[in-house]
Amino acid sequence: APSALSSRLKMELELLFKNEPWVKAINKLKDWGALKILDPQLQSEDKFQQRIESAKELHIEPLTAFIYGAQDPEALSERLQVSQEQQRIIKGGMKLRNYLKNIYSSKEYKDWTASKWTTFLEQNNSHKHSLELEICINNPLKKYLLNWLNNWSKLDSPIKGDDLLAKGWEPGPGIGIEINRQRMRLIDKISNI
Repeated sequence: APSALSSRLKMELELLFKNEPWVKAINKLKDWGALKILDPQLQSEDKFQQRIESAKELHIEPLTAFIYGAQDPEALSERLQVSQEQQRIIKGGMKLRNYLKNIYSSKEYKDWTASKWTTFLEQNNSHKHSLELEICINNPLKKYLLNWLNNWSKLDSPIKGDDLLAKGWEPGPGIGIEINRQRMRLIDKISNI
């Protein structure tokens, strides 16, 4: 679609998601075959309502969650000229999805501890909303993502830098390493996986 039409489609979809009954409206568009203009996968998808409602609860723009169900969400987000933030969230979600797909297919996650999950997700700098999009689409590793989001990410080390200095530690990177080690130990201790 030409860029002017893409902008108009984006505006109309944003208005549609702000009003009720948006589910009926999307289903009508599907009945008419109109979603093919956007993406063939969106045209044939049946789980859009669950994904969008979950996203709304997590304060993610409904249009972002809708686009995330497309065959190529990144391309569609560019075509519809959604905000840079929405594009960044979608791109981050797709990057995370690819990592998770590899982990899932190799089955290596079965041996991972809570601290290993925490390290993986935090080192990949997963944007909170990108991770939440993967939860909304029911990624097969959703349980671990939810655990990180609701539990592990909120835990701090039981020991602080001042505590270590008081115990005679020398200032430097070793303090940060020990603080992180203590945090990971705590995460594993309270984890239920």
